[in-house]
Amino acid sequence: MIEWLLTVYGITVILTWSHIAKPWRALVAKLGEHAEHFSKCAMCVSWWVGLYLSAALDLGPMRHHLLNAFAASAGAWIIHVTLKNLGMDNA
Repeated sequence: MIEWLLTVYGITVILTWSHIAKPWRALVAKLGEHAEHFSKCAMCVSWWVGLYLSAALDLGPMRHHLLNAFAASAGAWIIHVTLKNLGMDNA
């Protein structure tokens, strides 16, 4: 489960804060204000990453895709907040 959660967090960081995904965030922002907020929200993006990994690639610690999505969101958020509180996250 730790490897899966770190994978979710890594993909989330790439999509929400990295320079390489800036074109993706700009494209999503054109869809509206809520979509732009979504593209910068670690909790939101990690939910979808967890759902994708579970449903499309059959990766995840639990049998149900929605539970994997919620676990991904909660786990990625806990990692993000922990790193931020330790001063190790620049986002």
